[in-house]
Amino acid sequence: MSPTVLEEALRREGRWSYPEFVRWALYHPECGYYRQQRERVGTSRGTDFATNLSVRSLLAPLVKAALEDLLAPDSLADHGFLEIGAEPGEELFREGNPGFRECRVVGVGEALPVLEGRWIVFANEVLDAQPFVRLVFRAGEWREVFVEAGGIEGPPLREVEDAVASGDGRRAVALLPAEAPEGYRFDLSVEAEDRLGEWLGGGWTGSFLTLDYGSEWEALSRYLPAGTARSYRNHREEADLLKEPGERDLTCNVCWDRLAAALVRHGFVVGGPIRQEAFFLQHSRAALQPLIEDTGPNAWERKSQLQQLLHPAHFGAAFQALWGIRRTPAAAATQPRGAR
Repeated sequence: MSPTVLEEALRREGRWSYPEFVRWALYHPECGYYRQQRERVGTSRGTDFATNLSVRSLLAPLVKAALEDLLAPDSLADHGFLEIGAEPGEELFREGNPGFRECRVVGVGEALPVLEGRWIVFANEVLDAQPFVRLVFRAGEWREVFVEAGGIEGPPLREVEDAVASGDGRRAVALLPAEAPEGYRFDLSVEAEDRLGEWLGGGWTGSFLTLDYGSEWEALSRYLPAGTARSYRNHREEADLLKEPGERDLTCNVCWDRLAAALVRHGFVVGGPIRQEAFFLQHSRAALQPLIEDTGPNAWERKSQLQQLLHPAHFGAAFQALWGIRRTPAAAATQPRGAR
């Protein structure tokens, strides 16, 4: 984002809460990070981060096999498949419809269509891309972190701490322990929960599945004193969130138990979160077995890609799976097969 555009807006408005700043930096219609026509995801030069979709040719059959297992005895052919947040050209089933009633894609920040009937809603690293609030424990109380324009000398943007004032800040601080170590930082995307609630609304039935990185509330509020917010550019992680706004991805860990609670509130039977490695090993055996036994041409390359998805040193432990099944709009919240 042009520093002039951002700084002028901040000088006009005085300061922004972190959700307001992140929303501008990521979703400004002209120069937000996710509004720019550029390649962001992948391993090639010029991209910023890699995701599961970097090995889409293997991820797609694993996801399909897992959905068949989770929704059995219902048929995938009776369900539409909606993917939320796919980058242009990076759709999970880009090569075609592998047996769903229909396939749709909604980009990051785009409006969700009204869903009726049976659907599968899939989100790969989307909830971590929502605006987040920052709080810090200082001198015996939680204070909110805001963003202001810098002075004549020094960086163009700066963080300032003040009394909790934003709606997201008040929602978060009401849940936090009254005491914390001095300087403890807490990052939470309240809007991730709001977005998930929007996706789950309406009368559709079927399954929701997300693959993402996150932490439980207990870890976020007690055992991660530096917070989890960070920025990415050229596959390098930085803690400075104010550097090059609009040119960097900004993210923080999702809060798994709060997302699971949102699923329960909407009548879903919840499974997970569990490590991606365990999720596919438990629910995608029908697709894994042929890959493991493959001895044909380029089998080594496919097995190397599979290792990227499953090995704990790669995506296997970095990402977790959270899912829910809703057989009817008012389904009871009981544990499904494979649930935690």
